[in-house]
Amino acid sequence: MRRSRPCPIALGILLCASASAAQPLAMPAHDLERFTLDPSGGGSLVVGGARLLPAGAFRLVVAGHFERNPLLLNVGGSTAGALVANRSTVHVDGAWGLTDRLELGFDLPLIADQTGADLTRYGLASPASSGLANPLLHGRFAFVSAADGGAALGLRLTLGLPIGSKDALGGGAGMTTASATPALEASLPLGPMLLSAQAGVLLRSAEPLDTRKLSSEAIGALALGLPDNAFRPEIMVRGDVPLGDLPAGMEVLAGLSHALGSPSIRLFALGGAGLGSLPGIPAYRVLAGLSYTPSAAPPARSEPIAPIVEKPAVAAVVVASAPACPPAPACPQSECAACPACAACAVCPVPVATKADPCAPGTFHQPADCPALDDDGDGVPNGGDKCPLERGAQATSGCPAPDRDHDGIADLDDRCPAEFGPSDNLGCPLKDADGDSVADVVDNCPAVKGVADNQGCAKEEPQQVVITRERINRVRSRIKLKAAVNFESGKAVVPAASFAVLDQVASLLAAHPELAKLRVEGHTDNQGAEKANLKLSDARAKAVQAYLEGHGVKKGRLSAKGFGPSLPLDSNENEPGRAKNRRVELVSAEEGADR
Repeated sequence: MRRSRPCPIALGILLCASASAAQPLAMPAHDLERFTLDPSGGGSLVVGGARLLPAGAFRLVVAGHFERNPLLLNVGGSTAGALVANRSTVHVDGAWGLTDRLELGFDLPLIADQTGADLTRYGLASPASSGLANPLLHGRFAFVSAADGGAALGLRLTLGLPIGSKDALGGGAGMTTASATPALEASLPLGPMLLSAQAGVLLRSAEPLDTRKLSSEAIGALALGLPDNAFRPEIMVRGDVPLGDLPAGMEVLAGLSHALGSPSIRLFALGGAGLGSLPGIPAYRVLAGLSYTPSAAPPARSEPIAPIVEKPAVAAVVVASAPACPPAPACPQSECAACPACAACAVCPVPVATKADPCAPGTFHQPADCPALDDDGDGVPNGGDKCPLERGAQATSGCPAPDRDHDGIADLDDRCPAEFGPSDNLGCPLKDADGDSVADVVDNCPAVKGVADNQGCAKEEPQQVVITRERINRVRSRIKLKAAVNFESGKAVVPAASFAVLDQVASLLAAHPELAKLRVEGHTDNQGAEKANLKLSDARAKAVQAYLEGHGVKKGRLSAKGFGPSLPLDSNENEPGRAKNRRVELVSAEEGADR
């Protein structure tokens, strides 16, 4: 009797059979596909950053995907051949924003073609050349929304449906090939760039390989790119760490996308190399496709907006009602429609057919049908609005104003549109000449390195004066005094006890020539006659102005005005509140003009 040779141990994939095996073994149920696109494409092509579609918006994607050597067979420590050498897949993806924080999506991977080496001598049958990979369903929830271009944080759950083609390594029927992938997603703007991150666990039943099993694994990915440009480049790194004894694998990818005429349609492509021998990590992959994301419905406004649908091919007709035909024995009421045949009914008015107004309230229309309306409520009529379903501005022809540096200030209003900066500095970066972490605009000693809790001055010089900045309609500066200027009752003479704090104000103004026009404001509580308080507060403000001008502040830089009790900071119902209301402040002349 002939003895079969011992079978070598397969170190890569699946199992081996003896040389005397009559038939090669079919592949066990296994979904080879590891790659998915980000459903909404909000920041990255691949890495979800919890940047969801707005409520009512949807996105459709069709992409072609090629992988080289995603599945190799290793025998005796060397590669015996590629079980799958080339795999081409078509992805049909979609996503829909249920609310601004909740999104649903799907990924339908269709294996169009795959080829590999003949490995029947190792007891392995070649996989089918085409089939269906397990479809994926996505649910995403944003704990922290990415509104106004800020950071975002959310949860994503992906379910793999066990209906793929087993013979094509697309999964298979039965719950053993089902999967669930909970993951955390986050994104953070870094100037004009966006950093996206994703970390989670792929949960699935253990699937047999050689002496090991393909089981659950940890997954993670990072991406860095320019998300809000017409041309969007990015780099990505993704990795898989099996929780069993299989080796880890990772990929380094680069991608870009570009708007094709309309922001709604984008062409994208990506590619990169794989590292490691984990099944499903190819030597390299390339992918290209198109995405379609129509504008979301316009935001709610006080007047209802009729739903926008395609205009019917046949115009609607409204039939005007007509009074009843006078009764006549020779002309039955039923014959009124044929008045020429009945003289007695000649007086019957003929119903008139009229066209419905597509722009009337409650009717359906496209923006082009009603150029005089303003469907997105941005003040630009549809006829002159280049983005009639997106709220914009007149200066941008009704389209949203761009914000290239993602600082929340539109480029039109940003004095530094290419540099990230706060709104209270008109979008420009804050400077810190002395490097003490206190911005120059609020640093009492901008040329001397100090400490933050002493307004940027040395600890040896306690500061009683604070510069604050705020932006409501414009940037405003205010100089607040920690120590009150306590005038004697009924008098407007600066007391000697307040000389020190006012000397600090004079020094501060010398260090901040950009505070060119300031107004000294005097305020009182509500005790006493209002007219008397108004006169007294005005006199006290002018007394402070005179003191400062006598101590080095250039004349013409300051003005003074009293407001009496008209602008309280706190309640006048108790003494602590009244003490806060009796004060002197210096505010920018721009703010003073509003009062």
